[in-house]
Amino acid sequence: MLGRSRLVFCENAIPNIRNAKRILPLAVKFPIATRYYTTAPVSQSDLAINGVTQKYAEFSTYLDELSKVRPIYNKANLIKNLDQIYAEYQKILQNPDTRLNSLKLHDTNVTLSMFLKLHRLKRAHNVLTDLIHMDESLVFGESRDIDTVRSYLNVRCGAYVDMWYSERSYIVIDNTYVFDLIEYSLKNGLSYWDSEICYALSKSNQLNLLNQFTMKKWNISINESIIDVQQGMVPPSSEVIVTLMRIIRYIYKDGTEEANRFLNNITKQYPTMNLNINFWRNLLLEGSSPLRGNTHFKTGNENGLNNWRTMKEWYTMRNKQIPFDNSITRELYRVVERTKKIKDCIDIYTNCFSEFYNQRNKITKAEWSIINKYQKFILRRLINKKNSKRTEDFITQWSIDNENEKMLRNFVNYLTLLKNKKKVTQKYDEMIEDDMILGPLW
Repeated sequence: MLGRSRLVFCENAIPNIRNAKRILPLAVKFPIATRYYTTAPVSQSDLAINGVTQKYAEFSTYLDELSKVRPIYNKANLIKNLDQIYAEYQKILQNPDTRLNSLKLHDTNVTLSMFLKLHRLKRAHNVLTDLIHMDESLVFGESRDIDTVRSYLNVRCGAYVDMWYSERSYIVIDNTYVFDLIEYSLKNGLSYWDSEICYALSKSNQLNLLNQFTMKKWNISINESIIDVQQGMVPPSSEVIVTLMRIIRYIYKDGTEEANRFLNNITKQYPTMNLNINFWRNLLLEGSSPLRGNTHFKTGNENGLNNWRTMKEWYTMRNKQIPFDNSITRELYRVVERTKKIKDCIDIYTNCFSEFYNQRNKITKAEWSIINKYQKFILRRLINKKNSKRTEDFITQWSIDNENEKMLRNFVNYLTLLKNKKKVTQKYDEMIEDDMILGPLW
């Protein structure tokens, strides 16, 4: 079943966004160059593709690209430009002759999502209000739009979890809509908004209802032990498990232990359940970050390593190779760099980077960067421990190619020379100090 089953209209006259008196610059340092978009009456010469002018199609593509920009270097500038763009775009939506087509609906939800990511909740609320004013069946009808319902839950029902940790005010405006949506979703067998429903119920402190919902759908609960799963029940998605673990952490402040216990129960109930790399990325980033409820780095370090061991165990039990993920390995590197635990570092390296030894010619610059970070960290720690045999063994076994081996040997020689020089300097300083205290021997 699609998100909407009714007709979606396309209009012939969508205002030009380039050739007007008012020019709105959208400057983003990376990866998009500065572009200019404007509003003005469309000319007869504008090309139309499927009822959409080519100029508007360019704007739509740019807006979609803008929403994916990471990282945001100038947040204040982006907010200002996004405000200006939407002010002009709003004139299009409020035009009595305007019909809401699928492209405009998508663009409006993208704009709303961007305001949310920038924590501009009031702006996001205004965008949502404009959408509902144009067509309230998007949210309340029998054929609802997936993205608009998701936007409604995020803006008015407390489902946008990133705002839970924000210093800005984020309150639930509508605490009844989620009940109607649960009934609608269960009736039609829909799962589009499962995560948002769980977040909304948690933010409204409806934990009993949350457990009833999860029991109804998957026969699991966030605060109970193992439950026998009925035959034929479909396991929750990786996204839903991440959602429920986030909720558990939020309820228990730093509830990583409780969240991991919940995960173990789930995997026992659904042994064939597939947990994709996005799940493990979320698990590690959430657990090790002090911004997610952890009050200091020590807790984050312990959580990060515990989550790593859980991930490794899951893959080992299923005889699967851990796929490389840049975000996971960089986060774990930050953890081992703070803990100085070489055993964990070697364990992570030998398990997460093994796939590169079968495709040595396909390693990107970014991948080489994190590979070298791990290799140099391990060698530094081994040299500090004066373990020359393990240093040699590591280079021999874990050099990716001849060039990499040469680089590692040069790095070891440099560290050894530096360390010897430091010893000589320290010994000389001690001799000078003795000479100053005892006087010259001759």
